Amino acid sequence: DLGNVSAGASAVALQGDGKLVLVGTVNDNPGVLAVARLNADGSLDPGFSGDGRLLIPSTLGGSKETTSHDVQLQSDGKILVAGTRGAYPGYSLFVARLLPDGSLDSGFSVGGQFGSIYSEEGYGVAVQPDGAILLVGNSVGSTTYLRVTRLTPAGQADFVARVLSRLPEPG
Repeated sequence: DLGNVSAGASAVALQGDGKLVLVGTVNDNPGVLAVARLNADGSLDPGFSGDGRLLIPSTLGGSKETTSHDVQLQSDGKILVAGTRGAYPGYSLFVARLLPDGSLDSGFSVGGQFGSIYSEEGYGVAVQPDGAILLVGNSVGSTTYLRVTRLTPAGQADFVARVLSRLPEPG
């Protein structure tokens, strides 16, 4: 329950203490991302954002359609939420990082959110052993490519790979 907001969950992560972190899309306000943390018994966790619920407005160019696709927990308890912002042809892969208390991590990228400058959709996030963050998705345009973007632990892009997604038919 996010109050007077219609939202749908798209991904879940299980914390070591049995709490669940849910991420989703806000149907009434397409520029906002929804995050909730539930206790093991299913109740909202008041230790997360004061009431267990958080709505994150985009800091990446105003109100744009936002869809979250994945959530990952870092070993230090920080929460990564990845997805897509924008509408064709101006899609942007994004990731937001939250502190364990539900506040945006101001030490990550710009205001706690990273958005790509490429026209691409984001679908997944993973954390490497060195703390670097991998974002996966696809570029959008006349040719579709699979894309991997690596961020430093502080949220700065340090590697982008593009792979042609249509492979030759076996001959």
